[in-house]
Amino acid sequence: MVEAVGGGNADRFARICGRDNFGCRILSAYRCFGDDPALTTMLSDGGAALSLKGGSAVLCGENDPEMTELLTFLRCEEIFSSAAFEYPAGYEISTGPVARLEGVFDPEYHRAERIDAESLREIWPVIVSDLPEIASQPYDAWYVELSHRLRHANARIYAVREGGAIVSVAMTAAESDAAAVIGFVRTLKEYRGRGFASGLCRRLGGELQKEKKTIYISCNRDRLSFYEAIGYRYVYDWKYGKRKQNG
Repeated sequence: MVEAVGGGNADRFARICGRDNFGCRILSAYRCFGDDPALTTMLSDGGAALSLKGGSAVLCGENDPEMTELLTFLRCEEIFSSAAFEYPAGYEISTGPVARLEGVFDPEYHRAERIDAESLREIWPVIVSDLPEIASQPYDAWYVELSHRLRHANARIYAVREGGAIVSVAMTAAESDAAAVIGFVRTLKEYRGRGFASGLCRRLGGELQKEKKTIYISCNRDRLSFYEAIGYRYVYDWKYGKRKQNG
């Protein structure tokens, strides 16, 4: 059986999500947007959990056939999970590595500047650089969601400036009590190779380690060596499904 999260199943929901990369994303969304009717959060008897918002689903836990059946009914535009999950037919699939921080970081990096909601427009050009699928989205919608997460201590952002302008960014894409996911590590092309991105990741990693959180990052395969060089180790593959236009 698949049921909505709430009331008597909250503890089981938290156990399913645990310290997993995708579970952290689901817990983060639930705790930040749980009152939003646009967010659907569910769990199954077979040990899987799901969050769905704006047509995008995230899965964690066990590969439960009941959850696959639910996804068939929901007809999500996109699905994100570990590679162990089976998706319904009709999705274009891509995969990549999930890595976990195993090194010990010093949280001091003197170039890192903490970014608040008032400065989000300054980081937008860096975030969307080389990411046309994000650049095509309206800035206002992105701002509303991220500023809400910042106000609820559900995200933290650091940046590096050169000549007064932000040129490199790293942030937590999700946080729970036990884990965090680092995401949107971006540096403008002309400023790459100067250690900005690795410095920001070290700052975030050290800060999160002090809070006893397990730290993950999902990346493309060609970026895994960058994260391995700063203390991350591969743990499993992520899987992403985008609904085919004729699916």
